[in-house]
Amino acid sequence: YYPDKKDITNIESYRGQLDKLMVWDNTLVTDFQYTFVHEDNITVRRTGKNEGIGKPLNEAVRYALQNGYSHLLTMDQDGYFLPGRFEKFIQTIQANSLPDIALFYPEAGTPSSEPSYSIKEIKATITSGSVYPVSIFKQ
Repeated sequence: YYPDKKDITNIESYRGQLDKLMVWDNTLVTDFQYTFVHEDNITVRRTGKNEGIGKPLNEAVRYALQNGYSHLLTMDQDGYFLPGRFEKFIQTIQANSLPDIALFYPEAGTPSSEPSYSIKEIKATITSGSVYPVSIFKQ
């Protein structure tokens, strides 16, 4: 929503580990130019209106299902990963992809403390930073 250069920096913290990046820009009117818009593995979608979070999430799920992706990462524009942490998060997901896991969520940690990369059952999470096995959306 009204992206700026800091949002691009946030995206850069994880985009190198993604097969495909879909940016959903729900800004009403924008002249912001994404620096990576012409790369093959990136798509920017806009409707010219703020449609909340549901429509973009549903579109991302539909895209992931139609294109055979195994996992879906959801991020807000202010979300980012500290260097090396997204790679470790992915390794944890790959080592623990079990059929009864509905989503993976990274423990935030702080810049000065290393987060735990263990699997734990949690009662609540937020959307940003969550990784969903796409297969759960087929059920």
